[in-house]
This record gives sequence, structure tokens and C-alpha cells, in this order.
Amino acid sequence: MNLPATTSTDLSRLKNSNLFDAEWYVTAYTDVLHGHLEAADHYLKIGGRLGRHPSSQFDAKAYEKAYPEAMLFPGGALLHYLKVGQEKNHHFSPVTSFAVPTQVPMLHRESWHMDAHLRARIADSMALEIGPKYEASAAIIARAFDPEFYVIRHPEVLYSGLNPIQHYLQIGAGKNFNPSPHFSTKMYKTRAHDLLKSGTNPFVHWLQVGLHNGRLGDPNHKLPLIAKQLLGLKAPEVAHEMVERRTDLLNRLKYGKLGEMVAGATELDPLIGASWPEAFAPKMPPFHTPRTSDKLDALCALRDAAGYQRAQFVLAVNRPRWGCGLKEEGYLAKFLSEAYGPESVLIIYTDTNDEITPGRFDPAIRQVSLKTATKGSAEDVAIDVLQTFLRSLRPIAFFNINSRLSWVCQVTYQAVMSREMKIYNYLFCNEKSVLGTWVGYPVKYVYRCFDWCEELLVDSHFLKAELIERFALPEAMHARIRVISAPVDYSVALAPAPPLKPTRPRQVFWSGRFARQKRLDLLPQIAMRMPDVIFRVWGKAILGKFDDSTLARHNIVLEGSYETFSDLPLEECDAWLYTSEWDGVPHLLLEVCMTGIPIVGSVVGGTSEVLKDDLSWPVEDIDDVDAYVAALRDILGRSTEARACATRLREQMMKERDNFELTTLVGSFAGLEKENGDETHG
Repeated sequence: MNLPATTSTDLSRLKNSNLFDAEWYVTAYTDVLHGHLEAADHYLKIGGRLGRHPSSQFDAKAYEKAYPEAMLFPGGALLHYLKVGQEKNHHFSPVTSFAVPTQVPMLHRESWHMDAHLRARIADSMALEIGPKYEASAAIIARAFDPEFYVIRHPEVLYSGLNPIQHYLQIGAGKNFNPSPHFSTKMYKTRAHDLLKSGTNPFVHWLQVGLHNGRLGDPNHKLPLIAKQLLGLKAPEVAHEMVERRTDLLNRLKYGKLGEMVAGATELDPLIGASWPEAFAPKMPPFHTPRTSDKLDALCALRDAAGYQRAQFVLAVNRPRWGCGLKEEGYLAKFLSEAYGPESVLIIYTDTNDEITPGRFDPAIRQVSLKTATKGSAEDVAIDVLQTFLRSLRPIAFFNINSRLSWVCQVTYQAVMSREMKIYNYLFCNEKSVLGTWVGYPVKYVYRCFDWCEELLVDSHFLKAELIERFALPEAMHARIRVISAPVDYSVALAPAPPLKPTRPRQVFWSGRFARQKRLDLLPQIAMRMPDVIFRVWGKAILGKFDDSTLARHNIVLEGSYETFSDLPLEECDAWLYTSEWDGVPHLLLEVCMTGIPIVGSVVGGTSEVLKDDLSWPVEDIDDVDAYVAALRDILGRSTEARACATRLREQMMKERDNFELTTLVGSFAGLEKENGDETHG
């Protein structure tokens, strides 16, 4: 399509028409005063492209709506009427909704609050001829193109020798410059990548195709999601409202009292004038920054997943944990739901978006994933989302169970969070780095968060004593560290002892995460010293990969992972081997001790509270391979006595781990749920 340019004849035709009113035109569009073109010439070269009215008697927008071909006609709607429409008896109407000033503003400040010279240069640049190659596209985008926005955002355009419209078509679009505060070149390329052909200008395509196919040009990348979830509106409706509000604000900045105030302030402090480029791209909440949009989108997703209901108790867990044992979060959720109803409990996974293991919790307990909701967002956004979501739930108590993001969140927001909810931080053990230094949540965060939290919950007396000693806590503070001894499952039956047949090889079971902590390097060494024994290994790598070849031996069998502990062929197990470099009180040990299977295990951290002397086979020196071998040989050499010891260990655990501490903690919230009410949250 090659549209003809306007000619001197067209200029004469316009001037001689009683439908063009030069005085009205410059009064209505005061920027004409600051350019170097007289009114009629300005209309033909600039104003007509922008859809401006040539007089009070001719409504250009109404005419173009009635005769759409006039929108692309060089010189504007009036010239189309004079050259084409008049002969076809096209109808036009007077302007009815355009506010015309009663007089021409005196100088620049009342009409244009930025530098008048700059305004004149912008007008001059818009008067530059557009090359034939770009004429067709220029005619399409002219009315939606904002030259002031474009030049102020990219001042180098004034030195290019190009009309700003041509500059955008020829150069700017390739650099993702935006032609208007209402359109994002980069965002549209992403949204319409399936429609855009190579070399197609995004703005041209949007005006001709995308706009009519529901494709958004708005700069905000989350507008479709937020419009639906937060506002309950269709995205095009919100985009249209945004255009209206931005336009109103821009007009007030350019020509109104608001801009006059900014200009006056600039006279007092010139640095204020440096903000003008940002003023031409006004940011409209809640879509003003990508961070805010990401946050709102994530909050909408979380609230939707939570059923738009508050939660009296929130448990933050780093990830859905492997295996189907209840573990700390499972027992806590169970006791809370039994006391206050499952609808009162919400579990939020913060650090990974791993698949949630079904069946671990009551189906009525809500489970949501922060990591999924904030996917692609920066961590500081996720932290902000977490604290905002928590506070919107208005819980009685918040439990942090091994959630790194919850610790980081508390460092920043613990003062305000502690005023609105009771904070309980659950701790298990420190960890040892590859350099041999102690790291982990007890070392890194206790001293930062202890003053703000209600209590520290620990799974072992060992860790409580370590914290008291490490941080020199006075006796008055000891009570704020509560030992919650993990319960044991009384319903687990004793596993039958395998038959003692000469032809049957003895079997030792091992299970756990394939991680550096679990000292899998000891297994091949132990197996090598016991070639007549089969070592059956269950587990999988949780973080990163694990090289199975390191366990390649004729008497080591990798069995994969299991769904529940009861799935294991426990009737074939002669002894259980547990190895670890550091630990709290592992639930696996508690599960094994309830089966009456003899246990050989590393004494680290809280494991000594399960691996009782004379009732199990604890190994003090965790690197002593010979000690593990000797213990296993002792069990295999006197199987009946070993089973009797293991059965007494089961009975001891049932006495010691009677749920008293957990029941007391849960019972402390009685009555508080009524004080907080049961309102839904928005």
C-alpha cells in the first residue's frame, strides 16, 4: 500500500473550506503555537494523522467511525471528505464533546509545562517528511503514536534527522522502544509471537490485527491475570480504563495545574525537572511496576488456592517431604486439626514446587505452594508475598518448619509479624559444610529471631542444651525452648523375625535420602567386610543427583524408593543400619524401633535419644567402619537376644514419647480462636 502525500493543492483546498477554522484549531490544540507550521499545514501534516478536529463544525472522530477508510487517508478526515466524501454525500456532524478553551493560553507554562524550545523541536521533527517505505505504516500508527512521549523518553530521536514516527518504524521497534505509554513493543512481541511474521512492526500489527483479536498491548505483563483474579474484569476492559486514566493524568501534567506545580517546583529545584521523562510514562497502581504485578498475581493465586478463607494455624514447610511418615508438620497438623478442625489449618510449601504427597494430611487441610505462585519472581518478591499472605490469613499461630524463606522473611518482617501472630520456629539440627564448619538454621537465625518469636520448638534435648550453651541463654529464657518429642505410632506391629536357614543369606536394610549427610560412603566399606550379607538400600536423591555407581557391589541392592514404611518387606530384615554425619531425631529410627528390628546407628545429635545403650547398637565414632561391622555381626550372631533388646527399645519409646509436649502446646491455643473471629479474607 503506497498512500500519496498531501500537496499544495490539498493545502489550498483546506484553507478555502469553511469546515477548517484556523483560529479554533490553534485554540483547541495549543501545541500548534509552539511549532513552525501554520494551522492548515499543521493539520495536513500532523493533526489529521492524530485524528484532530479541524473545526467545531466537523467531528473527525465521528466521521472516521462512520467511514473507516478515512482513518488511513493522508491529510486527515476533513481532506478525505473534501476529496472523496463530498461527492458520495457522506455525512458529518459538529463537535459536541470536545472542551475548547475560551481563549488562547498566554505563553508556554499554561499550555505546556516543559521547556517551550523542546516542544517546538518536537513539533518540527513531526513535520519532517516520512520516507515512502514507511508511509503506509506511518498512516496506520499516526493516531496512536505519542511523539512527546517517544522523544522525551528517547531524546536522541531529535538528532536523527527522522520524523519520530519513522524513527520508531525504522529503528525504535527493533530496540523495543515504546511508541506510546499505552503500548509495550517488547511485551506485544511476547504476547503475539504466534501471529507476528518476520519484519512485521508490532505496533502496526496490534492496531490492525491484535487489537481486534483480544491481544493486549498494555505494558503490564500480568494484566490479564490480575484483571480476572483481582478485579473480576476482562483484560481489554482494564486496559481501556488504564488508557483513560493515563491520558487524564498526562493531560494534567502537560497542560493543567498539576504540571504547573511541577514546573514551579523545578524553578526552585532544577533537579525536579529531571523527573519529566518518568512523568510521561505514568505508573498506575496496581500495575505500576513488574514487582507489584508479580506480587498481586501471586497473592491472587495463593488466596484462590486457600479458598479465600482465613486460617487459624499456618505451617510453613520448605518442601513436601519424602516418604509418607507424618513427620513434625504432619503430627502438628494432625493434633491441631483434631482440636480445632481441619479447616483451621493451612500448610504452605515455600522453597520448592515439588509434587505434594497425597494422603499425608486430612484432605480438608489446605495445602498451597508459594514457590508455584511466585514462579519466575525474584526472591525478595516471594518474601514480600509470604508475609502479606500470612498477615491476610490472620492466624493465631505461625509455625516455621525447616522453611528457609520463612527465616529470611522473619529477619525483615518479624516485628510486625509478631504483633499479629504467635511465631514458633521449629529446629532440628545444625549441618556440617564440606569444609567441616557448622552451618544451618540454629547457627544462622536463632540469635536474629529469638527475641521476636513465641518459642523455639526443638526435636531433641540435645539441641536444646546446645542452643542454651551456644548463645549463653539465661535460665529465664530456657522455658522458651520447648522440646517436642516426635510421637511414635503405637499401631505398628512387631515385624516377624526372618527364618534362620543356612541357605538363606542374612539381610541388612538401609533407607534414607541419598545425600552427603547420610554417609552413603560407609555402605560399600561395610559391605566389603561382610560379603556373605545382602545390603538392601531404599532411597533417592532429594537435591541434585547421586551417582549410583558408588554403591556398585555384588551384595548391595538398590531397591528405589517406597510410598510408606509398611511397604518394606520387614519380615526379611535381620538388622537395620543407620548412618549419618549429623541429625536431629530421625523419624525413620522411630519407625524402625517400633518394628522390633535391631538397629545399628551413628550417634550424632539427637539420635542418642533413640539409640539407647543395651537396647540398640550405637556407634560413637561415625567413621569407624569396623565398629559398624562388629555391631552387625553381634546382631546376626545372636538373633534371638538382639530381637529381645529391640522389643524392649520399642517399649521404652512408647513410654517416653507419649505426645504430652505436643498435646500441651496445641492445648495452649484453646479459646484464642474465638478472640480472632472467623472472618474470610480478601
